[in-house]
Amino acid sequence: MLEFQSRRVDSMAANSIMNSAFQKIGVFGKKQRGIHMLRILLADDDPVFLLKMERLLMQYAAQQQLHVQIGTYTRDDMSCFILQPYDIAFLDIDFGDRRGAGIELARRLRQKRNDAIIIFVTNYVEYAPEGYELRAFRYLLKTDVDAKLETYFSQAVEHFTTKREVVSIQNNGEIINLAVDDILYLESEKHTVHVYMLCGNFDHYSCYASLQSFEEKLKSLGFLRIHKSYLVNMRHIKKLQCGEVVTETDSVLPVSGKNYGEIKRAYLLWKGAQTWNT
Repeated sequence: MLEFQSRRVDSMAANSIMNSAFQKIGVFGKKQRGIHMLRILLADDDPVFLLKMERLLMQYAAQQQLHVQIGTYTRDDMSCFILQPYDIAFLDIDFGDRRGAGIELARRLRQKRNDAIIIFVTNYVEYAPEGYELRAFRYLLKTDVDAKLETYFSQAVEHFTTKREVVSIQNNGEIINLAVDDILYLESEKHTVHVYMLCGNFDHYSCYASLQSFEEKLKSLGFLRIHKSYLVNMRHIKKLQCGEVVTETDSVLPVSGKNYGEIKRAYLLWKGAQTWNT
């Protein structure tokens, strides 16, 4: 049995906006039971720029009717904020008195919240290699804030939302909810689909279903049918080449030779849409 559920960032009317310049926590929208609050961290040593970012994000969140909490900080010591499980972080790379301090802050944030969405806001791109090592979601030049912040924020929210999509399957008589973002790939064997996971207590789950039923639900969420028996999460593809796909976990999956050109184009189009161009 296959069921598909969507756990999204809930929306609501933003009746009031707290516009205080240096208020560490800015909350707007009515708090409701069962509603997830999107927690955002802003770190920059320029209070004027920080205020601009905070106001713009509040405006964009209100337009999207998102329930958010914004934490702002202007100093190098981030210990009090690292205690918070932030969902999205906008970090100045040259935060404080030390060059690259934002990179170190991102490492600390990753230790606290491995799946946090990190966007580096900077005047430079020289730290790009280290940022990608930390799985930076985007790089935003400060000169491009007016033109690109809204787009990047929307993309981050969409990514955050996707990570909370779940697929419900029946495994050995038990209904199990699997996070879509943690699915590595699916394999069809006769009338059974094996769902292989990136992490968790078990490396895979099995259910009686067709791979086609999974494809119909997951295609719009970044999954690609690479073979009649395999559906792969494109977020976790390390390498795609003629004849095979290599995943982040170094699993090697077969690729349909007849459809390789179409599969490659679909993957490159998806990857291009995810990539930030400075």
